[in-house]
Amino acid sequence: MEDLISAVNQILDILKGNNLSFITSIIFALVPILLTVISIILSVRMDMQNKTLQKMIADRDSRNQTRQIILEIYNAYFTGFRITSQAKDNIEDIFISDQSYYKWATDLETAYNSIAQMYNQAKLLIRDNEFIVSLKKAFESFGALYHSVGQYIATGIPSQMINNAWQKT
Repeated sequence: MEDLISAVNQILDILKGNNLSFITSIIFALVPILLTVISIILSVRMDMQNKTLQKMIADRDSRNQTRQIILEIYNAYFTGFRITSQAKDNIEDIFISDQSYYKWATDLETAYNSIAQMYNQAKLLIRDNEFIVSLKKAFESFGALYHSVGQYIATGIPSQMINNAWQKT
């Protein structure tokens, strides 16, 4: 009971004009509110900066992914070019035995599948029509070569020619 009386007396002292205690009470009441407002302002500002940073990171990751896809497309087409270049000046070396032209045809098939996959991936992910048209022309040309080689080998002519050449020597 005495505690209640002393608390009421303190309140009366504040109200009667004990200005120092009144000002202190106001300060102690306003400081937490002010700190809360400052904290909210800083949080909103940091959130805006984080959103900007996340967008920058997402853009960078997208560019890196696109760059990686472009390099994979280049590698597939270059591999196809390298395999077809083997036949440029030394087609005799490729068709010297059944094993050599079967290996070359298998390499052509692997390159064709890789080029087809990269061409389809490029159509889905890249929005550069001129680039896609160029890839399509190269894909169709390589496909024509691949199918022609397959048809030629399926005729049996290479095997017959190799057998005839071996019998003549």
